[in-house]
This record gives sequence, C-alpha cells and structure tokens, in this order.
Amino acid sequence: MGYEPTPDGEENLLIITGAGASHDVADPREINVHSDFMPPLTSYLFTGGGGQLIESVNKFLITNPIAAQVGKDWRRSKQPLEEYLSNLKNSKSLMLRKRYWAVPIYLHELFITISNTYINSDSSGLPSNYASLITAIAKNGNYGQIIWLNLNYDILADYAIKQATNNELRTFADYMNLETPDKIKIKYTKPHGSVDWFRPYKQGEISWGQIKQTKISDNFENALSTEIYTIQFARENSFMPIENHLYPAILAPLGKYDYVYRNHIESIISDLEKIQSLSLLCIGFSALDQDILDLIKNHVRFVKKLKIVNGSPEQGRKAHLNIVRYCERIQIDPERAVFNGGFTTFINEGIDEWLA
Repeated sequence: MGYEPTPDGEENLLIITGAGASHDVADPREINVHSDFMPPLTSYLFTGGGGQLIESVNKFLITNPIAAQVGKDWRRSKQPLEEYLSNLKNSKSLMLRKRYWAVPIYLHELFITISNTYINSDSSGLPSNYASLITAIAKNGNYGQIIWLNLNYDILADYAIKQATNNELRTFADYMNLETPDKIKIKYTKPHGSVDWFRPYKQGEISWGQIKQTKISDNFENALSTEIYTIQFARENSFMPIENHLYPAILAPLGKYDYVYRNHIESIISDLEKIQSLSLLCIGFSALDQDILDLIKNHVRFVKKLKIVNGSPEQGRKAHLNIVRYCERIQIDPERAVFNGGFTTFINEGIDEWLA
C-alpha cells in the first residue's frame, strides 16, 4: 500500500490517540453507557478518579493483589506512574521485577471488560466518537490515506475500524491493509500492545493466577516468546483458555517503550519517510511518550496542519509544548493547534471545521 499523495490531491493524515480519547469516547447524554466502566486516564489506572476507586479499577485490583500492592507503593513513592513502573521492571530486586509481570494481567482484565461493557448496545463498542471520527473524515476530509497510532490497550477504536472497513483484524497483516468503502486506506497499529494480542509461554502452560501471586519462575521473562498472536489466531489454533497458554502482549505505561509489534512500526516508518507533508491529529495524547515523539521527530518531514484535542486548553497547551519542543520542525501556533475541549466536543463542534 503506497502512501504518496495521489494525483487528484488527496492528502495524508497521521492520527495519534491516547488514554484521553477512550476516556471521552462516548457522551453519556447521547449514548447508553455503564458509567462504572469508563476507561480511566493513565494517572487513574490504580486509583480511579478523584482519589476514589472507580468500580472497574476496584473490581480488578481486588482480583490481582499484586497489582493492588503496586498501586499502593506507587502512591507512596510520589513518582510519576511511568517512572515508578519503569523502575519496578528494571529493579535489581527479583521480588519487585516479579511484581511488574502481574501488571499486564491486571491491565488486560481491566481493559477487555471496559471494551465490552462501557458502551451498552447490541454492537460492542458502538456507537462511539471513534466511529464518528472515521465518518467525518470520509464525509468532509480530503485524506486518501491514514496512519493511525493508537496508544490504548482497549479495543474501542478497533471496533470502529472493523465496522468502517469490514475487516476483522484477524491477522497482523490486516492492520496494514485496511480500506473504507470510500477508498480511504488505513494503516493501524497499537505500539504499546492490545488486549487481544498475546505472547506464548515457551515452557509449557502458564497460569495467570500464579502470576497474580508472583508464584512464577525466576526466568519468567526469558520464557516468554517474542512471537505475538492475535486472539483470532489463538482461537483457530486452540490456545483456549488463553490463561493456560498465552500472556498479554501489553507494555505497562513506562514512558519509553520497545514497540510490541515492531513489524507494524517498520512498515509505518517506511511510509512516513516517503510522505512530503501530512496533517497530524492528536486526541487524548499528552505527548509524554518518548517513543512516539521520536517517531514524529525522526520520520515525519513536514506537518502542514496540526490539531491537539486533550480535554482542556491547559492540557492541550502542555501537549503542544511537549511536541514542538521535541520536534523542532513543527512550529504551528498553539492558538491554531489546540482545541478547547475533549473528544466529544471536538466531534460535535470542531472536526468539520478542521477538516475543511
């Protein structure tokens, strides 16, 4: 799939969606949602909002005592979550490293339930602002090609993409070969992993229950395969229940990551380097992830149009400052770039104007 501008003037769009996008994926005044299962922002992963445990977070911390202990110790440390988890993963203490490996299990159980529960309808994860975003691009945009980096573990955006492209994302190749009925090509990936991606355990069966109690071998990390499977592949190859065969292909928030599925990123980098200019749309992305900032800085030649949707003007300006400081080639004034509101408000009041 080529990503050069086409002769009729169609342009390229890079979309980056972070935790704020899923947090504001549906307006409860318009869509029937289970409010207890609203996707949490990163800072609420172990605490819920406002210092109180929201129901979804509480439910899975109860069943994962090690993740609960990680959350308690993190709050005591007064460190940013990314810094704390990175120190945990790289600790000299085997006990602390083992605690880290319980966290992706917790994140998987939390976000797969959120993905299937938060929006209450006959079609999982729909309707949503993700679906409205794709609709608006098809209706009012001039983008023939989209590269979409989704930093969320949940599959709320996946549901919208599957519906729009009639593609079930059965294989990893499918993610790189999507197309809407309007012939908009999409390359889609999740650099930090997904609740429907898994890694095999090379030393027989695996017990999520034992991991949640840190009753795992000292060599656990080295016993995880570098191969990544989709849930569809797991089902077709009888890796069920997954809790006995596979470990979630998820990286807990660390600030700087090794990409979970590197082949996707290499394909996207190859395309980005061929594109002379593109538009950049950041939704719910605080621009704190160094791996994504490196991708923009090193492989995006020119950003002709930028929009940052990050909940509030203050948070939007912070994200804008992070981007322009890191990526010197992006020098678009914050008054033009920062949207005054969140995902829902942008879909209802801002996207058509920006696309035009």
